[in-house]
Amino acid sequence: MVGVDAPLTPPYRGYREAERVAARLYGARLLPGGVEGMRRLAITGLSIRQLLEEAGVAVVETHPGSIAMASPLDEERDDRMDAILAAGAAAAHYCGIASYAIGVDGVIVLSRVLVDGRLVRVLPM
Repeated sequence: MVGVDAPLTPPYRGYREAERVAARLYGARLLPGGVEGMRRLAITGLSIRQLLEEAGVAVVETHPGSIAMASPLDEERDDRMDAILAAGAAAAHYCGIASYAIGVDGVIVLSRVLVDGRLVRVLPM
């Protein structure tokens, strides 16, 4: 199981429904898929997803920035911390304790995640 910090559905104009749900329910701060950088990220995410799934690895979309929001880690985040948060969300999904932003166009795994025994982000379950 791998958590990927990238859209795993084809890029669209504007916000995907899953992104709107994440913003409404969890206060997530996401960029719309219509932004050129997000389109490229979605294409990369789809390529990564295909390679991993062909190798037999399950893949879920995560958004570490939303997981870390309103925590001390939010201002200290870097790529390594985002990777840890994405892995934690994937592990929570695998264990059946994750929370989700679900839309017809995708699912974003968000979760309660502990880092060094501290709660990073509390999201409704």
